[in-house]
Amino acid sequence: RDLRMSRGLGDVYKRQTALLCTALASGSLEDRLAAAAEKWGPERLALDLQRMMLDYPLSAGGEAAALTPPRLHALAEGRATYFSRPLCARYFTYRTDSGSRFVLFDDVQTLRMKMDMAEKLGIRQGFFMLPEVEDLAQSLLGP
Repeated sequence: RDLRMSRGLGDVYKRQTALLCTALASGSLEDRLAAAAEKWGPERLALDLQRMMLDYPLSAGGEAAALTPPRLHALAEGRATYFSRPLCARYFTYRTDSGSRFVLFDDVQTLRMKMDMAEKLGIRQGFFMLPEVEDLAQSLLGP
């Protein structure tokens, strides 16, 4: 028997909201959202609209480094950026003396796309964290 139910927490458990992170480095965001909505119900989900700004080495053995908005803008300047539909994020590559790098990031458009994707599935709640979206807050949230 489910321990939560035996302790009388069944009703509380049914009213809880799960927070689902939208920052993915692999897979498909749409598939992840659809699976969660099917399993838990869209009304019980809220998005953690984490702004991804990660710099990955393309060689084996390295770890991703978090970027600040000024560093991301400096690295992206003059480079072609691309859109990954499965990840719903933008990316670009660049070279350093130590090898090739891959930067995966969100901007206003990708965060809005993630919200639109969730809304189509019936997920109507979400959160942005400050200060990671502070430079985008005006565009995301309006005046």
